[in-house]
Amino acid sequence: MVQYENEPSITQPPVSVLICAKNEELNLKTNIPSFLNQNYPKHEVLIVDDGSEDQTATLIKSMQSKERYLKYHKVIKNKDGKKGALLEGIDNTRHSWLLLSDADCKPSSIHWITKIISAAINQNVKIILGYSPYLNSGSLLHHWIHFEGWLTGVLYLSFAKLGMSYMGVGRNLLYHKSVLDKAVITKNIDLSSGDDDLTINAISHFENTGFCIDPDTFTYSKPSGSWSEYFEQKIRHFSTAHRYKLTHKFMLSFYSLSQVLLFILLSFLLINKAYTLVLVLYFTRLLLLLPLVKQLMVKLNATFKLWMFPLLDFGQAFYYLFFSFAVLFPKKKTW
Repeated sequence: MVQYENEPSITQPPVSVLICAKNEELNLKTNIPSFLNQNYPKHEVLIVDDGSEDQTATLIKSMQSKERYLKYHKVIKNKDGKKGALLEGIDNTRHSWLLLSDADCKPSSIHWITKIISAAINQNVKIILGYSPYLNSGSLLHHWIHFEGWLTGVLYLSFAKLGMSYMGVGRNLLYHKSVLDKAVITKNIDLSSGDDDLTINAISHFENTGFCIDPDTFTYSKPSGSWSEYFEQKIRHFSTAHRYKLTHKFMLSFYSLSQVLLFILLSFLLINKAYTLVLVLYFTRLLLLLPLVKQLMVKLNATFKLWMFPLLDFGQAFYYLFFSFAVLFPKKKTW
């Protein structure tokens, strides 16, 4: 069979990049060119406008005059949360491979699509979990958000490597429509979050899911601008955990509980003046952890310093404690 120059091969099937946006005019103006200028034979970029009140529609329509592969869909009946927009977006994409991202994200290279599709083909899977690190301005807040996002990535990518994938992030996630059950998304439509992690939790298994940590496939995302914005975002994200599969809830609870109990134990020993034992336990743990942490920092392009890890690790215990109670607060159904 003759293959013409502009015809995508079997290993480079057509791809629909799907981005749901709500009042994201400035981010779209900045980031859309990075999605359109991918070095890939055939892809479209579909912007799903979920009831924006800014000039998103005007911006996209003006760009469409120059970009033939930029598509636009307006959600007519706005629903709470992002899932309604996502469902309409899936229905309006042309291709079977769907690559999800967000308006505030930017692919790290022009090879984003090529390499993430190659990962799916090479691993013979229908789902690829990508990685999306947060940008880091160097402030305390952004150091923390970058670290917390890095640790989240380490966990879900590590479990995926073991064939136990439990979540993905919608900022960088590849599906084939054949495995994407829209009923799963509809089932959780009452929650404002969970369009990515709950869907993966329901449909993913070791035979259909792989991952990609090539730095060329990372999509960089803006972190929250304030602590209050960050807390609100995390409370929304944590509100989905109770709908994870039982085995996933157990293994994640065990991990977070072990982190909290460690520092409770060390505090108890300090109160009882067992200073030598505290030093031995703590520094033995660090000596075992730091070489692994260093390797994972390199693999995922972490921007915090290795010397910061003990402080951030300590903060993680309080993070788990706080959000264990914070998820009990009333939750908004908006995004």
